[in-house]
Amino acid sequence: MSNFKPCEDEHTEYKAVLNNKFEREVVAFLNSAQGGNIYIGVADNGTIIGVSDPDKLQLIISHRIRDNIQPSCLGFYDVYFEQHDGKTIIHIMVTRGTEKPYYIKQYGLSPAGCYLRVGSGVQPMPPAMIDQLYSSRTRDSLRNIVSPKTGEHSFKQLKIYYEEKGFSINSNFLENLDLYTSDKKTTMLDTCLPTVTVFPSKWPSMPGTTKVELVENEEYGFSSIIKPPKECWINWILKTAPLPKSPALPNDCKNG
Repeated sequence: MSNFKPCEDEHTEYKAVLNNKFEREVVAFLNSAQGGNIYIGVADNGTIIGVSDPDKLQLIISHRIRDNIQPSCLGFYDVYFEQHDGKTIIHIMVTRGTEKPYYIKQYGLSPAGCYLRVGSGVQPMPPAMIDQLYSSRTRDSLRNIVSPKTGEHSFKQLKIYYEEKGFSINSNFLENLDLYTSDKKTTMLDTCLPTVTVFPSKWPSMPGTTKVELVENEEYGFSSIIKPPKECWINWILKTAPLPKSPALPNDCKNG
């Protein structure tokens, strides 16, 4: 006999059939603290119903997770079938994700796309929590990764920028910006901010809001990302500012 619990809980979700609520269940477990398990072919009370054509259903489930959930959660779930009471069910094991918030691609980073597991159900994620998780994910994605580059790095352009803004530069300047780890290793942020970076920078200009017509494509080589926006802003001001009017000539000059 099956040993399934007679009810769902914060780590267990039963589904008699694969339906259009499947993605939000996966998203909720990805956004949770511990993940969970989804069983297809099991009624809400734990009764084994089974599924037909489990191989095809496994493929459909994998494709739906891959195509409909962002960011990619490859490696954070597994899909396989189990035999219970002579019937086949699909077991989706979902671990907690590391790039929260996860969301349904169709609805984006909104309460309609982001979900949390609360007890045996799911709830839309509040906008404030979405913003907090997203900002934390973006900030942590580079500052906690040790850079493969070694040796001394020059941040002259970055220091000039801060000094122009009136900030004093001290010995802890780079550490405060998360450019170094606690053991003095440079983080991946150093690929963007040094005076000389590891990638070239190009800044295109278009006359309108579309990308159909390219007016200009400025190349700034391997310079710090601090420099191109400043240069582009200066160029834009110079090109869009109205030309100064010619000074009016005195009347005696006009008559002369």
